[in-house]
Amino acid sequence: MVREEVIQVEAAGAFAHEGEAADWLDAALGHLAATDWASLGTTAHGDMLRRLQGAQAKLTAVNAAVLAAFTAGQGYEPDGHRSAVQWLVHRTGMSKGAALGAYGWHKRLARHGVIATAMTDGTVSESWARAIAQWTDPLPAADRDEADRILLEAAAAGVPLEDLEVLARSIWETWKAQHPDPDDGNGEPGDEDGFEDRRLRLGVTFGGAGKLTGDLAAGCAAKLQAIFDALGKHLGADDWRSAEQRQHDALDEALSRLIKSGLLPQSAGTDTLAQVIIPFPELRAWPGASPAEAEWMAGTAGQPGWLTGIGAEAAACDATIVPVVTGSVDWQAVDEMTQVWIDAHGLNRGAEPCGCTCGGCTCQPPAPMDAEAKA
Repeated sequence: MVREEVIQVEAAGAFAHEGEAADWLDAALGHLAATDWASLGTTAHGDMLRRLQGAQAKLTAVNAAVLAAFTAGQGYEPDGHRSAVQWLVHRTGMSKGAALGAYGWHKRLARHGVIATAMTDGTVSESWARAIAQWTDPLPAADRDEADRILLEAAAAGVPLEDLEVLARSIWETWKAQHPDPDDGNGEPGDEDGFEDRRLRLGVTFGGAGKLTGDLAAGCAAKLQAIFDALGKHLGADDWRSAEQRQHDALDEALSRLIKSGLLPQSAGTDTLAQVIIPFPELRAWPGASPAEAEWMAGTAGQPGWLTGIGAEAAACDATIVPVVTGSVDWQAVDEMTQVWIDAHGLNRGAEPCGCTCGGCTCQPPAPMDAEAKA
């Protein structure tokens, strides 16, 4: 009890500056990280986990508020960066995905002031705040705040997340019935139908695995859900896949079917062509190459081909033989023959004057070569 009172007194007192508050936060987290949690009981574990969730929500809200002020002041420009995301990546050691996530919270809480306040108070977890924000995003600003307030009050009363989604859908359908045309100017400026707030990012690891994150428009989400419903069904008692694994496999199957159907747009007027170059020695070194090569040789044994030695003699025993004489050009002999031609007949078969100065050439041109000379 004494320790809690001391903490409350210190928290109630104003820090000298924000840096001092951050130092206290760093010291507190360091203390928690060094704690031997295995020596404590599960009651302490549960209490700490609940408090950490509230602290995480507060930290996310504070980070979003600081990033909003930093972005508004263009604090990234003095360091030579064009955006806050670039600054976060290069100056804080964050990955691009994490920086985009932080920037996403800044934009999200800028649209959901009621949720930002609840996170700052620690009355809603980060994951629930994200879900509520996604449900109420399509609503105009005034109606969005009211919807957020209703959902947060229901969450504080102990309503499960699944029931909150039903309540959010009811709020949306009610608003939709009152506004048949989604493009009636009730949304954000420049984004009346909420379609501008969409993104999708695929990150690929060194091993080729991917991580997909983003926000889908309503139509895209409905199409994806239709794929999950059709191809991600539970296949029976022997299907041990989780719901998330079934959805992954459903998306994989849908993409495979799309590619195989040939319906993908063409590139520059031609079908997309991928050329895979594999050195023949490397191909022969792959597992299973030897049996495949033996099978190929057996399959081509009766087909036309080149034979030498005993195999050729055996194949030609009762065959009709057509002799084929081959040779190669002796380029030195060709050069010599060409020079003899030039010496005897000139380059233009005697069409040029012979070179006399008697006032006009009367020399007879060289006689054409006869067949024997040509041979």
